[in-house]
Amino acid sequence: ARGDFQALMELLHPDVEWLTPETLPWSRGDYHGRDEVGEYFASIGQAVDDVQVEPDELLSCGEHVVALGTYGGRSRSTGRAFSARFAHVLTVDNGRVVAMRGLEDTAAIRAAFQDEN
Repeated sequence: ARGDFQALMELLHPDVEWLTPETLPWSRGDYHGRDEVGEYFASIGQAVDDVQVEPDELLSCGEHVVALGTYGGRSRSTGRAFSARFAHVLTVDNGRVVAMRGLEDTAAIRAAFQDEN
């Protein structure tokens, strides 16, 4: 959320599996390894201005952590803002994220990327 990309990457296992909905305007769905996760974040930066990631709650569930919160930003292509709820399920092993499954309100996000005409 504070934009410290290097700190985030250090928390990821080198072979991390990062799963996001393909219906997000910037996502191809599945990413494997730190380099591909870096590509995912670069694609967000190309698509969204004023990115905000606000976790409201972190729930510890054994080897999993569930983060509940809100995404915000502004589509670079339309200039329209969005706000959408998310749930991220992270699998953690030895202090590193080995898998992340993101569940987002993709309809709310996609609406900001669609032409009004």
